[in-house]
Amino acid sequence: IIRMAIFNNNIKYIESITIDWETAFANDYVLEVATASDDRWLPFFDASVAANSQAIKLSQSKQHVVHTISIAKDFPNGISKLRLYIRRGATRWGVSVWRFNVIGK
Repeated sequence: IIRMAIFNNNIKYIESITIDWETAFANDYVLEVATASDDRWLPFFDASVAANSQAIKLSQSKQHVVHTISIAKDFPNGISKLRLYIRRGATRWGVSVWRFNVIGK
């Protein structure tokens, strides 16, 4: 399962990413980037590895599970695409992404 963001201008820095899931969420996913000049996807954040770190802040409500990921990552060559590659959902209902927000410049 893949969710992708395409940027009009190359982004050189990502400060944080927020994934707002409905109650069907995932803990096993990878964030990957690609540059405009090279369509190879390069992983830069693995949620299953970072699960016990301070990188992911979790908040929950009745209908949503929100992962706020503090990354502070530089991309000197710039990136034009970012994707969320979901390896496995955390519930038996699959996954549902309500909102996917990237903060960077």
